[in-house]
Amino acid sequence: MAEIKYNKIDSFLKDLQSSANRSADAGPAPQPFVYLIFGEELLYKTAYKKLLDILVPPASRSLNYEPVDGAGDSIFEVIERVNTFSLMSGRKVVALLDAGLFDAKKDAAPLLKKSRQAYDAGNLGSAATHLLRMTALLNLDFEDLTSAGLKKFISAAPALLDDDRWLADIVEYCRQSGRDAPQAADSESALLRAVEKGFPLGNCLIITTDTIDKRRKLYKTIRDTGVVIDCSVPKGTRKADKDQQGVVLNEITKALLAESGKTLAPGAFKALYEVTGFDLRTFRGNLQKLISYVGGREQITRHDIAAVLKRTQKDPIYAFTNAVTEKNVGDALFYMNSLMADATGSMRPEQILVAILNQVRKLLRVKEFTATDAGRAWFSGCPYGQFRSAVLPAVLEFDRELSQALEHWQARMTAEDQGRQEGTPRRSKKKKTKVKTDLAVVKSANNPYPVYQMFLKSDRFSVEELLTAFEHLSRADLRIKTGSENKKLILEELVFNICRAT
Repeated sequence: MAEIKYNKIDSFLKDLQSSANRSADAGPAPQPFVYLIFGEELLYKTAYKKLLDILVPPASRSLNYEPVDGAGDSIFEVIERVNTFSLMSGRKVVALLDAGLFDAKKDAAPLLKKSRQAYDAGNLGSAATHLLRMTALLNLDFEDLTSAGLKKFISAAPALLDDDRWLADIVEYCRQSGRDAPQAADSESALLRAVEKGFPLGNCLIITTDTIDKRRKLYKTIRDTGVVIDCSVPKGTRKADKDQQGVVLNEITKALLAESGKTLAPGAFKALYEVTGFDLRTFRGNLQKLISYVGGREQITRHDIAAVLKRTQKDPIYAFTNAVTEKNVGDALFYMNSLMADATGSMRPEQILVAILNQVRKLLRVKEFTATDAGRAWFSGCPYGQFRSAVLPAVLEFDRELSQALEHWQARMTAEDQGRQEGTPRRSKKKKTKVKTDLAVVKSANNPYPVYQMFLKSDRFSVEELLTAFEHLSRADLRIKTGSENKKLILEELVFNICRAT
């Protein structure tokens, strides 16, 4: 029936909505009965949500909407559901989400990588989906999901197979949630036959996936009998590819700015694109950071982008410590390897250890502040504007009291030292000396945004977890300085222990 590009979907959905309104009294329209949405994950999930809102309004979803995880032996379940009449009136929608129908053997390593990334982000459900898709692709079972077992089938991702723990965690999650390893079956042919036959009037199937093969008969059949929504974006460097990438990023920018009431100064979009590149999730996340950073100010400038984002490129140690404090194991290991392998001046393991130590100390100082009466002004999810007006003044006072205590202690120690040197204890005049310390929460009152970020990160840890992190740091320091073990492996173990704190 139709093949629609992502930038035309709003027009298509508008016509679909009009058609649905006209046929409301006459019952559900017979066509289209199958939709395939593929491409960039962020885009196809947005398109899917818009389509679902029209086909099955939220008020009807409890009875007329049945989502099915696309991993494993789900195709036959989907076919059964979409061929079963709904008990209630109105359209029935069955959705096969994140399907692996078009996966090929070459997709095994990328699926394994996606699984690890989701696991590191704490999303076990998504991690299991990607791993089960890979398992079905290679015709494996749970016993094969070990580093040694997978190395027989996958050679393109050796770094992911140096550790069995994450695989074991996902397998255990699958078993506890009743998600079995899929058995070999010709599910694509079964779905093809079902689509060719058609579904009961009023029943509709939606399929979403990130991978596609337009040469497959299943794809061509869905295109000819239903609707295909193409959310793919070319990743090349040709001008035509760059232009399409720019269009998509512009749409994301306009939506976020309209939602927040912000604007971009001339040249700011280009500066943001240069920092981020074409990575939709990173671009969206960076723009959201900028919206939070400017607070009550309406316009985002190039200076804001330089202040918030460019430091990550120029200062990899910041990117590394940021990943550790966000409990992002994958990014932390990536930046750590980059720091240790930098040809222009790699960092020693001792320096990386100290960088982690400084972050843990800062997080513990934040916890110390939030435990005080003044610290109650902070709460999880506190907006940046409220942080600056209500929390920051209390933090500055907290730091000032620390500075005064250190000055008093230094003056007292100086007086005692002078008394011992002269042989007779006596009081000395107090000298007004500014004590420098890295224990202050606020490094610069003129740049409070990094402090705000540190408070957000502190919510990821409990005091007990931070104290345990000190113990891990102490043991790692002793092993690095006195043992003959591989120092990189010691640091990797340290990162895992801190980021996996529960």
